[in-house]
Amino acid sequence: HYSRILFQSRCRLMNDPDFPDQPAPDLFDRVEPGARKESKRQILRSALACFDELGVDATPIDTIRERAGSSIGSIYHHFGNKDGLIAALYLAALDDQLAQMQPAMSAAATPKAAIEALVQTYLGWVTQQPELARFLFQVRHSVATGPRKDEMAERNKLRYQALLGWLKQG
Repeated sequence: HYSRILFQSRCRLMNDPDFPDQPAPDLFDRVEPGARKESKRQILRSALACFDELGVDATPIDTIRERAGSSIGSIYHHFGNKDGLIAALYLAALDDQLAQMQPAMSAAATPKAAIEALVQTYLGWVTQQPELARFLFQVRHSVATGPRKDEMAERNKLRYQALLGWLKQG
């Protein structure tokens, strides 16, 4: 039943003539707002681009530093190390997904509509953020078993809290 909803939602997105032309808003401006965080956002953008081009394991921190135009000290100040940068990027993506999913699911009138809203917003996010979606898939295990695993678990709990509430009603 849920796979049919996923398929129908994907078809709706693919057939929406406005959808492909929508510019992808900058995720890092949404999750790290403010002028004082521009350096942090630039490091995140640069890290994502490097990870996408070279692979996570093959990307040295110095390549990220060079692309971001920042200092090693700035990277370590914001993220601690490469693993901290990976986790921060991962968690920023989860926060952005949640910010889009929650209003859509809250507006749903039925459990079916809530699931459809979840699927549609997730597919829309993946379509707008393909590099980040690939990154999430690649590093999920390392973040889930790393030092920020509790933070990841908490964010996932928040992501699916509304859906679980709907499913308990239905």
